[in-house]
Amino acid sequence: MNSTDSTPQTQRGSFVIFALLLFATLGLLFIKGCQPNQVLFANDGPLGALKAEANRPPGIYTGRWEDLNWVGGAIPNPSPNFSALLYTTLSPEAYLNLGAPASMFLAGLCAWFFFRALRFSPWVCVVGGLAAGLNSNMLSNACWGQNSRPLSMAMAFLALGFLHLSRGPFLLRTLPAGLAIGLGVTEGFDIGAMFSICVAAYLFFYFLVAGKTTGEKWGKAITSVAFVALFAGIVAYQTIYTLLGTQLKDVAVMEQKSETPEEKRAKWDFATQWSISPMETLRVVIPGLFGYRMTDRSGRVYADSYWGKVGQTPSNPASRFNGSGEYAGVLVVVLAIYGFCVTFRKNGGATSLDKKCIWFWSIFAFVCLLLSWGRFAPFYQ
Repeated sequence: MNSTDSTPQTQRGSFVIFALLLFATLGLLFIKGCQPNQVLFANDGPLGALKAEANRPPGIYTGRWEDLNWVGGAIPNPSPNFSALLYTTLSPEAYLNLGAPASMFLAGLCAWFFFRALRFSPWVCVVGGLAAGLNSNMLSNACWGQNSRPLSMAMAFLALGFLHLSRGPFLLRTLPAGLAIGLGVTEGFDIGAMFSICVAAYLFFYFLVAGKTTGEKWGKAITSVAFVALFAGIVAYQTIYTLLGTQLKDVAVMEQKSETPEEKRAKWDFATQWSISPMETLRVVIPGLFGYRMTDRSGRVYADSYWGKVGQTPSNPASRFNGSGEYAGVLVVVLAIYGFCVTFRKNGGATSLDKKCIWFWSIFAFVCLLLSWGRFAPFYQ
């Protein structure tokens, strides 16, 4: 990556400004959490469930039964991670009020660290860190009770930052990177696993094109992915083991059953219900383009408030459910397209390695977009 010389004083000063800006902005957004009679509404982590005796430490560390929906189901016991630290040390009210802003703040810090490891200009690091720490899509999920989204993103940034550091032995840097990926899996489960795939693919590609000799290229590409996966697996072993025991133990039995075409179709509809239609990809740039699932004070859903297809099944076309949707932002998308176009300039702009990295992420993002279309595309058929 292009390096920009800056004095240590400039680096420290820019970091202090960044941290204060992010802290102040998140503080203003969640200022009501300082009031003793206010608590953040979290659909996926309501106060009542958090205060239930069965969900409080230390008993929760031996496993629990979550009866939030219908009769409930077995839930993995918490792993030693950032969320568990907050949940153990704070009251349920404080956890709800501080969990979302703390997760977003950590995401911003890890993003800043990643950009700094790339040796970007201090002010580029400030803007990038703020963009991650105030990402509206992650913020929306955090307020919904899913702090796992920004925390998984934070750990991915942290892992990439360690691997891009110019100091220290290469293999030694894979240790904290693997630990970060493992923590991301313990925080986000499937989301953390998806981020880990992104990191692994990038690592393999980066070291394959950044090395000077063929042996160095393949050696670093293979060993980086292998060591990061090893250390990540050690950290996330307990989470993966309990997930297999509580969430996936009946899958083998289901696969062995002989199913009728109707049963197979119903399973297919359920598995692909949350696919994003190609037209709705535009809401990544324009928030609320297809509306939102709105309710009145009694909880009654306004049928016409969302006219997209997410959550819809052929058997029940009216069962649409959008939530907040996926949103990147106009400025972020415009800058990403601009950065991609700059790589085709003959003079100036990015280095050869920069261009290859931008092409990788552009192609990878496009593939992920196609996969997000689910049942609206032929890939899962």
